[in-house]
Amino acid sequence: MPHWKTLFCIALLSPLAMQAQDRLMDRKLRIQSSRISINAECMFATTVIEMTIYNPHPVEAEALETFRLQDGQVISGLELDLHGHFRKGSIEERWKASNAYNSVVGKRIDPALLQQIGHNYYRLNVYPVAARSTRRVRIHITQWLTWKNDRLQYQMPEIPGIGTDSLFVDVKIPQAASDLKAGTGIAEVLTLTKNESRAIQGHAFNVLLNKALAFSFSPGNKTMVQAGFNIQNQPYTVISLQDNFPDKQKIDYRSLHIYWDASASMKNRLLNEELQFLKKFLKQEKPEQLTVTFFNQRVLSSVVSGNSDEEINELIEYIRSYDPKRSFKPGKVPIHDPNGSPILVFTDGHQPLIVPKKPNMQSIIHCISSGNFRNDPYLNAVSEQNSGQRIVLNEKNIRESMDKIAFGSTGISKVIDGNQSIPFRALQYRPAGSRFIVLSHAPKNDVQVRMGTVRNDEALATSAQTPSHCNLPDSLAKPLHMLVQFDSVKSDRWMSLLSFGLKEKIVTYRTSFIVLERIEDYIQYKIEPPDELVEPCRQMNYVYNKAEKLRIMYGLSDEEHIQQLIGYMKPREQWWTKQSMKEIILRENQPTAQISVNRQGAAQTDAMFQSTAPGNINLNSSSELSSVVVTAYGTQRQSKMLGYSTRRISADELVQAKPVFVTQGLTGKVSGLLVQSLNNSVFADTRITLRGIRSLTGNNQPMLVLDNMPINLGLLSSINPNDIEDVTILKPGSATAIYGSDGVNGVIIVKTKKGKRSYYRNHFPGKQKLNNLEDVDYVSDMKAASSDMILQTYLELQKEYKNDPIFFYDMAEILHQKGFTDEAYEALYHCSELIIYPANRSSIAYMLESWKDFSAAKEIYRLILGQNPGNLAVKRDLALAYYQTANIDSAAQLYYEIVMTKMEDDFYGYTHSIQMAALQELNALLFLYPNEPNMPEIDPRLIFTLPEDLRISVCAQVNYFFLHVKAPITDSAQASFPPNTDQHRYRYYGYNNQVKEYSVYRAMPGKYKVHLSRNYYYQQGNEPEIYRLVTFKNFQQRGQKLEIQNLNLTYQYGDLEVGSVKW
Repeated sequence: MPHWKTLFCIALLSPLAMQAQDRLMDRKLRIQSSRISINAECMFATTVIEMTIYNPHPVEAEALETFRLQDGQVISGLELDLHGHFRKGSIEERWKASNAYNSVVGKRIDPALLQQIGHNYYRLNVYPVAARSTRRVRIHITQWLTWKNDRLQYQMPEIPGIGTDSLFVDVKIPQAASDLKAGTGIAEVLTLTKNESRAIQGHAFNVLLNKALAFSFSPGNKTMVQAGFNIQNQPYTVISLQDNFPDKQKIDYRSLHIYWDASASMKNRLLNEELQFLKKFLKQEKPEQLTVTFFNQRVLSSVVSGNSDEEINELIEYIRSYDPKRSFKPGKVPIHDPNGSPILVFTDGHQPLIVPKKPNMQSIIHCISSGNFRNDPYLNAVSEQNSGQRIVLNEKNIRESMDKIAFGSTGISKVIDGNQSIPFRALQYRPAGSRFIVLSHAPKNDVQVRMGTVRNDEALATSAQTPSHCNLPDSLAKPLHMLVQFDSVKSDRWMSLLSFGLKEKIVTYRTSFIVLERIEDYIQYKIEPPDELVEPCRQMNYVYNKAEKLRIMYGLSDEEHIQQLIGYMKPREQWWTKQSMKEIILRENQPTAQISVNRQGAAQTDAMFQSTAPGNINLNSSSELSSVVVTAYGTQRQSKMLGYSTRRISADELVQAKPVFVTQGLTGKVSGLLVQSLNNSVFADTRITLRGIRSLTGNNQPMLVLDNMPINLGLLSSINPNDIEDVTILKPGSATAIYGSDGVNGVIIVKTKKGKRSYYRNHFPGKQKLNNLEDVDYVSDMKAASSDMILQTYLELQKEYKNDPIFFYDMAEILHQKGFTDEAYEALYHCSELIIYPANRSSIAYMLESWKDFSAAKEIYRLILGQNPGNLAVKRDLALAYYQTANIDSAAQLYYEIVMTKMEDDFYGYTHSIQMAALQELNALLFLYPNEPNMPEIDPRLIFTLPEDLRISVCAQVNYFFLHVKAPITDSAQASFPPNTDQHRYRYYGYNNQVKEYSVYRAMPGKYKVHLSRNYYYQQGNEPEIYRLVTFKNFQQRGQKLEIQNLNLTYQYGDLEVGSVKW
């Protein structure tokens, strides 16, 4: 490049580079002066903090202020000074406001941004503050007033560095209040220019306010303040109550009831710690009446014990050794005591509990757990709702835990209007000395609030006093209603926070305030303009579209939701229309021929075919067939086992006495087996005889078989007993049938330890068929056992796999196949006890469905929905169970409920695939039963008639998967939806409850092979993971049929052919 061009570029770019560097970003500047205006109402206050920010630097800067609020304080407004006039901030989604601010700051235009950066932590950015100049900004805060010493008190949030040069404060309280007194900050720092009964004004100069401003006043009543207002014609009453009562009440443990969870999931608990805690607690309290009730998935038994040290020790040992012997069908366990005695529940929270509400018989319930696999939210709720304490023994020592459950928590037990108890909601926000109650109506009489525990609400009852009333105008009703509603918004529900923040115009972790200067920026970044800019924006052809914001604020209306569903169905409808038109054109342009087909067991069928197009003939059986087929997936080879006189010694039995030689471990284990050592040398010869001496001169020693290979018996002493899996003794006579004359003295079969085939990390390179994979060892052992040995084999294996839910799930399937129905149910229910993750508990219901026990399966689904009512995947499973049992109205009602559910927090759209599957299955139901009288009233726009030959869908409770269906004939004329032009590529991606489907307009004869790719996969605990393959044949056509296959993919991943659908 010529030198003059280089110099020109440098000259051109240098000012821009200097300009970019000639400013300070994210700087904490000095707050030069502050004006604080506080308006207190009957139970809340609004604060406006006006700050003048001074930039002492010689270059412009971006001001940064971070500050913290307390619970019960909310930022409800932001204003920025633009040319001597304050402009109100716009509330927007956080990402949208942040993006607009960062983009505009790069252009050196004037914006301000106020956002939440953590729990109660906030950040204010203002740009620019000119060199050695100032900018003004206002922050609005709405907060509760709290009680102290019969007075309502206010405390302003601390903003570090406020009021460096000057500070002005103006306080006003309501007309009904009196006796306003200045508190910390105001009394200590300010010079009061006005100090009246209902107003205070003051100022200070050259001070650094490092304390919160506070004041208090008398509300006119010493205990309660009551505010009534209407929001959208709905009356509300809010009561602010002084709480001088103790938070806890001493519990009388003269009578005590203990509920002990004896389910199989106890393996994850710290049993010794729980029993040690219980032992010390009982010896301390010495209850006169002591009952212990054991439960797993139902109440098992109860015992009564005395309170002497000896009796308590016996009780502890009885609990330690308690064995429920068997498992039962899952259900809710009732927790109650007929006399209202306090209850201690020792559980991990995975078994659902139910607490009956009986008047005057309510018990205080403490939930006690240990270990790392606990259902904490559930146990916390049970404890709080019953005035109890929540104890986690591996987080606190025994002394602290015992002190904690000595008391029951005090709460609001009743609200009485006149002589009648009325419903109420107590806010979760509970500052020291204060309680807040919300009523959904206006009381007719003076309100009385009773405090106490669930067991005793008389001892701490408040006196019935007339509260101070204040009927709020609409302008004040809205901020109070906002504070009430904000209490119930869950911080972990991001969509709830977003919609609430936008609707109430407050800062949350999902919403922020932003102020812009230029109209063009409001237009470019689609920010809602303040009132003063609405008309200028309209003149520039920009009218802010509130539809999207209103959708977020209030959710979809039913009409909008239906339109969204129709939009989801549109591509399928277009695909179906296109294929049907192609078929009509082909049928009109091609010759046809009639073909008659019959076979044994089916009626003769006549069909018309086009001569150049493949087709299908459906043969109708002459006998009636079920319209529903449910198959449990998994077929394996069978082998037989001869019965003979045997004795098996397990590894645990063999090494129980820590033997040096195998022969020492066998001594005394088998009747008729005599072991004699000939000398004391290392590897000494050993004489072994089985059932006595057969010959005086010949060989009397049994044959030795090591890992299926006959070897010299003398080598037995050289085998390490710890390397042996088991030893099987075959006694003479029947053993000869297997080993011939070599087994005439019996056979000792030694099986050494080796690596086992198991579920862990089974990754298969390339494509594999699921039913061709080798069984795990215990499945092979069970399938190889004869019918008279199957239970013995199961019991032997159970000793090794007693804490493995996958083992019991597999055993349930095998035992049921072998005809051991009772044992199969017990194994399945034992598996249910061991399952920790609720999503995996559906696998129990899937197995029950495959056994045709739909009633038990439905109970499992309802149990899961009781703990998680919003699980649409389980609702669909329940609807399918109703479908298969011809419970038409219940199936249709549940399907329609799924379809019309609006999932506000479904950010990634996981649930809409379930809704689409439910919508199509609902239409399949309507096709079969068009005149069912009890059908729910369904919007006619959601009723489709889109017949197709095959509809295949796969759903998983957990995990990623890719679905691919390979057609029997690769033919471009065969249309599938969604379109799949590549027969070797996985196209349909699913995750966490998503339903992925494959539909064929006109199916080809043969097998449609279903492949799943699970390379991006994790196993949720050591628990069964079952996928469901749901197939509709002749969907919305004559002969419509539903088939369901259960696919056991526990610890299996890679590219797997998991099943096939025959057409």
